[in-house]
Amino acid sequence: MRILFPGSKSKTYSQRTEQIFDLQNISLDNIYDSLAAIAKRKDYIIGKLNENLENIYARVKTIAFYDVTTFYFESFDSDELRARGMSKENKTNEVQVVLGLLVDGEGIPINYELFRGNTSEMKTIIEVVNKYRQSNGLDKVTVVADRGLNSTLNLQELSTLGFDYIVAQSIDKLSAKVKEEVFNEE
Repeated sequence: MRILFPGSKSKTYSQRTEQIFDLQNISLDNIYDSLAAIAKRKDYIIGKLNENLENIYARVKTIAFYDVTTFYFESFDSDELRARGMSKENKTNEVQVVLGLLVDGEGIPINYELFRGNTSEMKTIIEVVNKYRQSNGLDKVTVVADRGLNSTLNLQELSTLGFDYIVAQSIDKLSAKVKEEVFNEE
């Protein structure tokens, strides 16, 4: 359902009889309960999905695009994962989680990690890309990220860990000397 008709778990439940299989006997609680079981096997499931995708097309593993977003809940109750944080939707009262997503050059997800809702975006990239490289036994990975993750500490840590990187940079914030080099046609 998530692929065919993206929506909430409640919406999935309400559409359960409109598909190929008769899922009339499944309750909304069954759907919510299944999430915990799936979460416990996340790394295994992601590994198998990636393994099967590699059988379909020649996936380039050494370049990975990274971005971060937030998902808010219509709730005010914090727990070990949901917390108030910097909300991209300006939902300052609701709790949220932070999602770090790694995709391949085709835009197909490679891996993701969820972080507590009050985690700074800047503090997510190293954990996600390092876990990806280690789980795939890769020596070299080039990480591509937007300027929101372009901090001196992140770039130093990526270099220390042996990553190459490409990050966006605002031209307005560059020194006059660097601007001159960037715009030099030679």
